[in-house]
Amino acid sequence: MDNNFLEKYNRDGMVVVNNAISDATVKELKNELKEAIQKECEYHGSEDFRDFGMVLLCAKYGGNFLKIFENDSIFQPFETVLGKDCIMYSNTSSSMPPNKTNFSRRIHIDAPIEYPNEYPLRMLSLILLDDFTNDNGATWFLPKSHVLEEQPSEEEFYSKAKRLNAKAGSILYWNPRIWHAGGNNITNKWRDAFTIVMTRPFCKQRLDIPALLGDINLKDNAMKRLGYGNIPPKSYGEYYGRK
Repeated sequence: MDNNFLEKYNRDGMVVVNNAISDATVKELKNELKEAIQKECEYHGSEDFRDFGMVLLCAKYGGNFLKIFENDSIFQPFETVLGKDCIMYSNTSSSMPPNKTNFSRRIHIDAPIEYPNEYPLRMLSLILLDDFTNDNGATWFLPKSHVLEEQPSEEEFYSKAKRLNAKAGSILYWNPRIWHAGGNNITNKWRDAFTIVMTRPFCKQRLDIPALLGDINLKDNAMKRLGYGNIPPKSYGEYYGRK
């Protein structure tokens, strides 16, 4: 990984990598996400629930959402910051419905626990499936705010924060202690993205990913990133390699 990436990430708490995913893959992912959102609505029984538009675990729906875990270039920044054995913590969609906002609208951080920036436990990414513009709710991020000890006031935040105006296929990597807020989509189209959050291998995943996904067939690097190498033995037999 380019030393410039790590330097910028440590300084600003966030880095945008452009053209990280091909246009063809972006198109396929967007179609797959549309189907996944519909299935999540079927699970909840309607569109009238708090997390409408958010798929809880994109990888559950297979396809490119699973294949992406084989892409070493996407995970190299994570491994540079968290180590080569890091695993997925969570993997949600971050979609803004037409003419609406969503749960991300508040000024917030994604770090539920305190830990020093010198030894981060998690690192986040936002993978854009549409161009992010001011009109479709591009997220506000406050660079360097990962070192703040207190939440900035609304006035301070919006006077210094920057909008994530970036093209589809770009990936934003950011420190979970960066203060940010979703925008408001005033267009007639969905604005889609999804997240991959990685954590150190000794940390608990948000869901039991291997149990939820079951028997899947991916390259070893992907299986490791999904947490399949972190399942403890369930018996003496498993520990000693006996049936």
